[in-house]
Amino acid sequence: VLSMLHLSGFAQNIEFEKDTFDFGKIHYEPGVKQYLKFRNTGADTLRFLAVPKTACGCDVASNKDNKMEYAPGEEGVVVYAFDTRGYGKYRKTITIRTNSTEEYKVLRVKWEIIPTVKQE
Repeated sequence: VLSMLHLSGFAQNIEFEKDTFDFGKIHYEPGVKQYLKFRNTGADTLRFLAVPKTACGCDVASNKDNKMEYAPGEEGVVVYAFDTRGYGKYRKTITIRTNSTEEYKVLRVKWEIIPTVKQE
């Protein structure tokens, strides 16, 4: 058991700034994107085993520049794009699959779409 604990200290690890991202109130705007920063805090290369998955077809997540490998200490960005056509509150998930000590990482995102007031 001791040797397993010792080895896990040298593994790759993905660490986001937070697990839940609140984008606040947003007006309708096509092509809204948010940038979710992370870092490989381990001692080995972090590899994405799949493109980040979203919970529905109205949003999409991807690695910035389609990069799939990150050296120890290297930072990266998951780009999250979503549709703002409907009004109201939204809560979604993004599943990240890597060779990290925690193979699946689930991020939660939320926001509220509010009407744009037109000036006359």
